[in-house]
Amino acid sequence: MVFYDDDGRVEAIEFVEPGRAMLGGVDLLGMSYADLVKLITEQDPEVMIENDGFTSEKLGIGSYAPGGIGEPEDPAETVIVFPPGYYDG
Repeated sequence: MVFYDDDGRVEAIEFVEPGRAMLGGVDLLGMSYADLVKLITEQDPEVMIENDGFTSEKLGIGSYAPGGIGEPEDPAETVIVFPPGYYDG
């Protein structure tokens, strides 16, 4: 999914399977949510982790995982990439 701003410019891209969201050669949608959170936390210790996903402002990446913390071996459902300030309103 591609999200556009009011001027028609791309402002974020959200990936779902069968797409691939790659970071450092690793497919983020192909790993467990627990491993995904670990990978992102290693690169951004200030990542905001919630029950059903996370947001890393530093890396410009977030994820939605319906099972989240309760089902950490399930993969994330989506991965979003965004520029600095995307969630500022």
